[in-house]
Amino acid sequence: MKTVWVVTKEVNAYDQFGDYFEGVWANKPTYNQVEKFLISARVIYPEGPTEGKRFHIEHLLAGGGRKDSEDVWYNLQEIELQ
Repeated sequence: MKTVWVVTKEVNAYDQFGDYFEGVWANKPTYNQVEKFLISARVIYPEGPTEGKRFHIEHLLAGGGRKDSEDVWYNLQEIELQ
């Protein structure tokens, strides 16, 4: 079976409707691809501290999820196509 890697966003808000599709890759994204995605999503900033950027990138590459009490978080999942 063929798989894809999907990024979803979850929002902790009253009118939240589940996971929101944010992006897809044919193969597990690289560190640089995740960095570009998180910059475009304004989760990290190019001029931000390196340690903070690395934390967010590695967290998403490991599957993501809520880290603390933030209102928005991202997940990375491998999905099998049928």
